[in-house]
Formats: sequence, structure tokens, C-alpha cells
Amino acid sequence: MFKVRGTRARQFCSMRCYISSDEFKKNRLEASAKGTAASAARWSDWEPLTIPCIECGTVFRAKPGDRRKYCSSMCYRKYMAKRFDRYIANPEKIALPQAYDEFLTKDTLHCLIEGCDWSGNHLSLHMNQAHGISARQFKKLAGFNLSSGIVSKPLHEALCERPIQGNAASLVGTFKDRPMQPKERYISAEAREHSMKTRALIIGSETGPVRTCLGCNKKFTQRSPFGKAKFHSIECRDAYYALKLQTERHELSCVICGSIFSGSRQQYRRAQAGSPVVCGTICRGSFSGSMPKPRKAELKPAARGEEI
Repeated sequence: MFKVRGTRARQFCSMRCYISSDEFKKNRLEASAKGTAASAARWSDWEPLTIPCIECGTVFRAKPGDRRKYCSSMCYRKYMAKRFDRYIANPEKIALPQAYDEFLTKDTLHCLIEGCDWSGNHLSLHMNQAHGISARQFKKLAGFNLSSGIVSKPLHEALCERPIQGNAASLVGTFKDRPMQPKERYISAEAREHSMKTRALIIGSETGPVRTCLGCNKKFTQRSPFGKAKFHSIECRDAYYALKLQTERHELSCVICGSIFSGSRQQYRRAQAGSPVVCGTICRGSFSGSMPKPRKAELKPAARGEEI
């Protein structure tokens, strides 16, 4: 059982439950056919590089080799919101652990601070003026991308249609000449959500490359295009690393006799960490016997008249 805020009915409590359901598999097949048709229309004619948006159908121009399927970020959010967020519970009292796309495609945004009844178009501006939280700090607290505008759908469309004027017009094309600044290491919850959605749409519909198993040298097809699989099964992986652990040897120096001996991986790691290693049981006994034993605290008898 889970709680839902609002009047819209939900079917699943989380993103993982929705991805593992039959409803998602059905929707993925329907969307895959739509994406295939859009890709076919894209590659049919090369002269006018025009691509139809799979959300609104608007034809837009793209560069050769561009893999975009949406004409704008709003169409991308609307498409993802219909595919995922209308099925998943979205508690808006605390941040937004899931359904960011649905939240940013609304006509009116509501304040996330509990007890505040504000509603409007520019949420980040309200958070700054009413609650004293800057836009950057608010995006980190709520889990948004730092580049996302926390505005409603009508305001986003109005800002996109507005022509570039004033100082902004003089800066067009000058950013590529500026030196790259080190980016802040911040991975938002919105980015993780988009990554989970993208992987869910690709895994199962596209197969990965053909690789060679390190354990048995057999050819196998990777289940997804992500990552680099080394083994075709868990059993083959366990057998490979068990054999490697037994056969892998390293040349080490004994701290007692100074001789060079062949040690295991654990001894090699201890030597790399600065811990002493010995060649055998005789040196180990000498090494343990040479270690000073801790002294026990000597208790002196109390003098007459002193408290014990």
C-alpha cells in the first residue's frame, strides 16, 4: 500500500515496480514501433536533414549523425512523463524522488515547502523571494539538474519563443572560445531518473555486441549495449576467479631471512600496503617471537594513609 497526493490514480509505488510489470512491456513495444517509424523517416532522405518529433510531430533540422528524437526538452519531458510518471506514485511533500518530468510539464507549479500554498509559473524565483533559498541551492535540495529551469510549461514555451536581444545577442558564439571550467561533481536525482528510464527503454529492445568469455573462450552476445561483459554466466566467472586466485603468484621478499619467494595475491596486497610478509612457517615463528609482548601495568602498594 502507498499514498498518493492528488486526484490522479496510480498503479505502482516506484519506478522499479513499474519497469518490471507487464504494463511497461506493452507500452515499450508500442513506443518501439513509433520510434522505428520515426527513424525510418529520418534516414529515408538525406538532403533535407529533417526529423519528426516522436511526441508532437514537429519536423526539425538536425546535424548528420544526430540521434535526437525530440524537437525540444519540453517534448522530451512530456514523452517520458507519459511513459513512466503517470504510473508511479509521486509524493511532492519532500523533494521529488521520482516523476521529475511530470512535475515540470504541469501548467502550474506548487511550492514544495510543507504548509506553503503558493502556486505559479516560476518556482525557483518563489523559493528565493519567499523562503530565502537560492535557485542553485533549491535544485540541489530537491534533486533537480542544475541546468533545469524550474518553471511551468507555458512559461518554458514563452521563454523558448522569445528572441535573443540585448547583451545575450552579443555573446552568441563566444562561449566556445572560453576556457573550460572544472565542473562540480554533482549527480542529481533527476539525472539518475533519466538514466534509469533510458536504460529501461533500451534493455530488452537492443542487444549488445558479441564478446568472448574469459573463462571458456566461447562467443556470446551481451544482453544489453551497456557495459562490457567478460563472462557468459556466473558459474564461469566464479570458476575463472577461483582458478586465478590459486595460480596467481608474485615475487616477494621475506622480512626475516631476506630471501625472494613466490607469494599469493593476499600476501602481495599486504606487501603493497606496507605490512610485513614472511616466506614460510619457520620465519613466521621467528617473526612472531621477535615481537615484544605488551607489559602488564605494575600495581604499587599504596602508602599508609593514602586512599586506594
